[in-house]
Amino acid sequence: MFSKRAVTAAAMMLSAAMTMMVSCSAPQGSAESAPASQPPPSNAAANEPPLPGMPALLDPRNIYAANRPGELSPAVAQFPTRIYVPNSGSNTVDVIDPVSFKIVEHFAVGRQPQHITPSYDLKRLWVLADLGDSVTEIDPATGKKGQTIWVKDPYNMYYTPDGQFAIVVAEREARLNFLNPSTMKMVESVKVPCRGIDHMDFAANGRFLIASCEFAASLVKVDVSTRQPVGTLAGSSDQRAPSSTRFVNAWTPPARRTRWAMPE
Repeated sequence: MFSKRAVTAAAMMLSAAMTMMVSCSAPQGSAESAPASQPPPSNAAANEPPLPGMPALLDPRNIYAANRPGELSPAVAQFPTRIYVPNSGSNTVDVIDPVSFKIVEHFAVGRQPQHITPSYDLKRLWVLADLGDSVTEIDPATGKKGQTIWVKDPYNMYYTPDGQFAIVVAEREARLNFLNPSTMKMVESVKVPCRGIDHMDFAANGRFLIASCEFAASLVKVDVSTRQPVGTLAGSSDQRAPSSTRFVNAWTPPARRTRWAMPE
């Protein structure tokens, strides 16, 4: 649906800017700094204790440590190994046995399924059909289709680190929708200041998320506890990687607004 260049650029921006966006402030030695009368934002958020209720990190130096080989959760250890393929063109899902390379299940879902996301407890999968405004359940123990629930514009979906909310990335509506993860009912809908919001990741302490906006070549920072945007990082309009782009902190008050140049 989206160009490879746009998706790659958004992913590169997300990776390169995670550290910088901790406070959305200018780094030391930047080409331009905030006015002398206005102290720059601090990095206190990065030093805050973890979000209450989130699991402890396996390795404080590696937030992806649980993705290493041999680190499967006991919740999924007995599930059969399967590949789940959302077919956006035919509005179906294929379930493939990677040993035999055969399709073992095939079923219809909502219009234009984009992603398949595991639930917070890993006991089910959700097929996200954004143009069909629906999510369809899959039982990973059997690969069988379950219930379909109406959800507005579910292009992508994540869970807050404490499991309190499912976050539906409503790309065409430029919103992050915070849902009750048990009922998939809306709790709060948050407008974001960018086009093409699509993918996100969380800080190591779980207190904020950063999402990429592929059509705007920008990132947005959202406070997980308040569920409100607190900063943006805007790149050039041609969606180049941030190594050669200027950025502006657009969500701080005007007197605190800063610009800086990234090193080449």
